[in-house]
Amino acid sequence: MPVCNGGLLAGVAVAAKAADPAIRVIGVEPELAADGAASFRSGRRTAWPVRQTYRTCADGLRAPVLGALAWEHIHRYVDDMVTVSEDAIVAAARLLRREPGEHVEPSGAAATAAYLTHRAALPPGPVVAVLSGGNVAVHPDAGEVEERVLVGGR
Repeated sequence: MPVCNGGLLAGVAVAAKAADPAIRVIGVEPELAADGAASFRSGRRTAWPVRQTYRTCADGLRAPVLGALAWEHIHRYVDDMVTVSEDAIVAAARLLRREPGEHVEPSGAAATAAYLTHRAALPPGPVVAVLSGGNVAVHPDAGEVEERVLVGGR
């Protein structure tokens, strides 16, 4: 599950655990904006400087700290948090465009990037990777996704 301020992850974790406590819920963040993973590892909400989180191409995951209410649910219900590299995020977005034809922004490709990067460490069984965000523009002639990144002129 991609993580920004943690609200989506917290809500999905609460619902998943209510349905079946054996479901594993894993949050995903870019390595360059991993305040949530740092919080999860330390057991306390940890803020990162905005200038640091804004380095990632996954602009929808740039929140510098998890929300206070979300953190309480994440701390209680989430099983793990992992990080992914910028290269893995971009590769996942391209794969999703090429294979199933999904136009996802880098933030929305983070969960797929995590699966591709960390799949050997996952337990056997079905895996769900949430594709979120719609911050992409498709050029009708080129057939490629043009990512609209709003910071840094990338």
